[in-house]
This record gives sequence, C-alpha cells and structure tokens, in this order.
Amino acid sequence: MLQTALPIKDPTADLLAEGLRILILDDSDFDLRRVSRMISEIRSDVEITGTKTLDEFATAFKSGSYDLCLIDHSLGNGKTSTDAIQVIKSRSFGADTPAVLVTGMSDDAVIIEAVQLGFVSYLKKTSMTVGALKTVITEALDEVALTATSKADRMDMVNQVMDDVALLYSSNTKKHLSKIYQNANFLRQCIAQRQLPSPEAIDAIESSCFAVWRFLDEAEHHALNFRRKPN
Repeated sequence: MLQTALPIKDPTADLLAEGLRILILDDSDFDLRRVSRMISEIRSDVEITGTKTLDEFATAFKSGSYDLCLIDHSLGNGKTSTDAIQVIKSRSFGADTPAVLVTGMSDDAVIIEAVQLGFVSYLKKTSMTVGALKTVITEALDEVALTATSKADRMDMVNQVMDDVALLYSSNTKKHLSKIYQNANFLRQCIAQRQLPSPEAIDAIESSCFAVWRFLDEAEHHALNFRRKPN
C-alpha cells in the first residue's frame, strides 16, 4: 500500500481546497504512481492513499475518511470497479464519498454502467492529463458540495412546512378545546341549577371532539409522509 503526502509542484496553480484526502485503487503500480504524481502537480496538502487490490482498498476505506476515491475499472482476479463502489456503499457514514472511474477501456457501456452505479464522473487513461484530472476532481467535489447544500435546503424547507402545519393544527385544536371547555362549564352550571342542558350544547361538544380527532389524524398522516423517503 502506497501512502504519501505529496509536495507542491506548481505554486502558481489554481489550487484545490486544503486538507484533501484521496484514495486511489489501481492494480497497476505504474498507473498508481502516475496518477499520484499528477495530483502532486495540482496542489500540496493532499494526502494520497494508494491501493492495488480490492482488499487493500476496502481496508483503507473502512478504516479512514476520504474526500474522493479514484478507482480503476479492471482490478484483476475478476474484480472490477463495480466491486469497489459496493465497498463504498456498504459503509453507512462513507456512502456519500464521491468516486471517479479511471479506465483504460473505451467501452461506453462500462462508463454508462459506472454512472448508473454511483460514480460521479470518469476519466480515460488515454486522455489523462494534469489539467483533465484536476477538472474531474474539482467537478466531483463541487457536485458533492452542491448535493449537500441541496439536502440542507430541502431539510430547511421540510422543517418550515412542519412548523407551519404544527402551528395551524395547534391553533385550530386550541380553538375547539376552548369551545369544549365553555360547553363543559355550561353543563356544570346546568347540573348545579338542577336543569337539563340544551341538546345543542351536547352536539357542540361532540362536534368539537370530532374536529380535534380529525386534526390529530391529519397531523399524523403528514408526519408519516415527511418521514417517507422520496421515490
């Protein structure tokens, strides 16, 4: 397993964020060192962990935290990038780690399948340059950041709606409970004066109870819908 913190090669480059941790999986020692060298030309302060087998990759991924994974498609011993992406998905608190497919193949079906499996982008080895690698890495990290922002925005929206719904049901429930209390006092006065209450008072209490029941039923329905995962 190759692990190194690479020095800066171009101090004038438009650098990526500091503290970046990248995990590479490639069964070719030459390609592994090539990609590592290219990353070193993009920026310093990038901690790179290079792995050559799926087992090494799984061990490194499950024992560490990474901002990005660069994964070769053909891994030898019948293993492919499909097996590697499953390793990422199997770790609950690392499942959102972006993965970029790095392939020497020109088969579009491989690339399409990779995207469907969850790879955020791809890069062909035949056209790999420092500039191309930097673009892919930057776009992958930007997409993840945008996704995280979108999730936060959606959560804020859901919380706002839930607050509005809670306020609506609370207001209506209090209104009907107030009516129930008033009619209960009226019944108490009737009993104290040994008088029969009017049927309308009983009907009003019953109507208010049904209204409160309906509000609570609707609130429960909305709560279940909010917790349901989108299709």
